[in-house]
Parts: sequence; structure tokens; C-alpha cells
Amino acid sequence: TFWNHGGGSVSGAAFDELHGLDSLDLAEMYQAFDAVWPADKDDPALELIGFDTCLMATVDVAAVFQNFAKYLVASEEVEPANGWLYSSWLGALAEDPAMDGARLGRAICDSYYEGCEAVGTQDQTTLSLTDLRKLTPLLDAYEAFGQEALAAAAEDPAFFA
Repeated sequence: TFWNHGGGSVSGAAFDELHGLDSLDLAEMYQAFDAVWPADKDDPALELIGFDTCLMATVDVAAVFQNFAKYLVASEEVEPANGWLYSSWLGALAEDPAMDGARLGRAICDSYYEGCEAVGTQDQTTLSLTDLRKLTPLLDAYEAFGQEALAAAAEDPAFFA
């Protein structure tokens, strides 16, 4: 689990307040994970990667981690300052250490909402559980869309207007 501030695909996450707010960008995260667990799309080493940060539920972030984990928990929006309710989902994991990433991810999302509800920030919550094993068709469609858009713009520069 990454915790702290998140800046999405552009600036990454985990801003270091003691070193000029330097953050881990996606390339640095990939390199660090790959040094420990070589990327393996067919058998990722981790059940889940989580971001208790803002703005990290993007296609780019999911693509970086799809070969390291089966699931991603992240928010596509700004998270309220109260963050995740760790005591709840860690308690559930302690009771069932064999819990898979899907169940753990649901526990994180559900307890996050409950924690936000307790302090009145539930209307500001966004947190998603993504099955990274299903990402490839989305990435293929995204790439095809980009190629078609560029081809259309090359034919008619007003395409993007």
C-alpha cells in the first residue's frame, strides 16, 4: 500500500516532504517492483496493490502494475484527508490471512466508505477495485482509439477542434 499524496499518471505518489516533495513516478515504481518481483502477467507476485492517495486510479497506473498484482485499489479523485480505515480491513485480513485480493480489495473499499461516513466525508469518496487481469482488452482498445484519432487528425486538422 502506498500512502501519502498522489498526483496520478503525471507525478506519481508518495511525495517526500523532507526532500523537496520528490515523488515516485510510474517509471520508478515499475523499476522498484521489477527489481524484487520480475514482471509476470500470467502469474503476478502480489494479490493487490493499493494507493491510499489521490488520483491514482488511471489506465496508466493500472498498466504499470498489471504484471505485478492481480488487483489495484485506488481513487480516481481527490481522497478526503481521513484516508483508509486501516484497523478495519487489516483486522479482516488478520482473521483470514488467506484472503484473496478481490476480497481484500472489497474490504478496503467498504471500510473506507464506512470510515468516511463516520466523519461526514462520504459524499467526497471515490475508491475502486480493479481486476488487473482484465486490463489488456481495455489497453488494446485505448491504443486503437489513439491510432484512429491521430489518423483522422492527420487527414483533417480540424478533427480535434
